[in-house]
Amino acid sequence: MKRIIRITESDLHFIIKKIIKEDVILLRKLVYKSKINFGQYKGQTVEEVMRLGKNGYLRYLYYNVEGISFIDEILKKIGVIGNNFDYSIKKPGKDPDMGKEINDRILKHLSLKQRSHIKKILKAKETGKYISDKAPYSKGNLQRWNQGH
Repeated sequence: MKRIIRITESDLHFIIKKIIKEDVILLRKLVYKSKINFGQYKGQTVEEVMRLGKNGYLRYLYYNVEGISFIDEILKKIGVIGNNFDYSIKKPGKDPDMGKEINDRILKHLSLKQRSHIKKILKAKETGKYISDKAPYSKGNLQRWNQGH
């Protein structure tokens, strides 16, 4: 014998919301054309962020945002997976400590000048101060540009 259950549309909507919150794990695997919908690069694709040289930001997303992952090709380019190493983590999940460890390993392979510049930026982010390269935007340079020189 079949039973007929009648529910309203709002009841159905409530049931679906409850099921999604409790049982479904949302994981978004990003490709080159995927847009980032939050953060400082909101509205830009992964490929555009990589062209800007912000692989560290993508690594940060991978290790610190639970529901975001990347295809293996992107993971190789941002330094999570390589020929001799695999620092990937189980997703959905996050591991900020491992992200810091990977960044430290990458810093060891940079030149002294690059390392000191990155350390200044990281220190400024921790203290909340903004660092800018003032030389191109000095008063004298701006005056010359305005005068057409």
